[in-house]
Amino acid sequence: MATIQRIEGKNSGSYKITVHCGYDHEYRKIRHYKTWRVPDGWSVKRADREAQKIALEFEQSLSQGYLLDNRQTFREYVEAAGISHTTVTAACRGERILQEKAEQISKGLNENFANLFEAEQSDSNLSAKTIKEYHRFIRVVLGQAEREMLVPYNAAAKATPPKSKSPEPNFFQPHEIAEILEALESEPLKWRTITHLLLVTGCRRGEIMGLKWSKIDLSEQRIKIDSNLLYSKERGVYEGPTKTENVRFLQIPKETVALLGQYRAGQEEMKRANGDRWNDLDFVFTQDDGRPMNPSSITA
Repeated sequence: MATIQRIEGKNSGSYKITVHCGYDHEYRKIRHYKTWRVPDGWSVKRADREAQKIALEFEQSLSQGYLLDNRQTFREYVEAAGISHTTVTAACRGERILQEKAEQISKGLNENFANLFEAEQSDSNLSAKTIKEYHRFIRVVLGQAEREMLVPYNAAAKATPPKSKSPEPNFFQPHEIAEILEALESEPLKWRTITHLLLVTGCRRGEIMGLKWSKIDLSEQRIKIDSNLLYSKERGVYEGPTKTENVRFLQIPKETVALLGQYRAGQEEMKRANGDRWNDLDFVFTQDDGRPMNPSSITA
């Protein structure tokens, strides 16, 4: 039941609305409060009617589970899910966080990892794309809070983030590719094969580094792209999904098949020379002992 108390002020005054909702586990009365300030120029009679209406709506909202006076902060809400507020703050600011923490946030929100997080390598002012990422993250959090009836609606869902502009694609021209292929002739076989695959597939460097022999069908001239090799200081080199988490099958030309066959023969010789020192992990491109390479090796 709602009680209404008029508070006289310098101008039109205000109303304090109190709703009693039973007792807590220590048998103390549970009270919810709402203050409504009377607009200037309203008569007492009109204000009384409006206060009665607001009190009724407030009481109905509480009975339906919407705690409109809930003082739980965004920080407290995410920490209730077992996620440190400092981690969430860092993520919302675009700062780097551990993948383990990012996965914990994704799991807590029951949301796909790729839908919430994306590597950012720029320290410049926030771009429209970055703002969209922040908005998407906050919208998911508040959406969960809405489902738990902690907020009456998802405020972030009503916001309109800026549209991100796709950068102009910068393609190699045919004469540039010819120059690259010509320059590769004097390079070691491994680097020639890696660069050739980058050119003919359009794959990311991590996808080429994560390629395994079991995913290559030389007779069908086809490769399967379903993993991505990544690096972090905390984990070192590790295997993860592709950026889009999509599996792709790509046809490769005969020239690429020949290069891969030649390279594999050389790798078999290296494997025999290493003996027990060789780490047989099935990766196509490896260090001298069979361990996977750091993806940044390609850039270097």
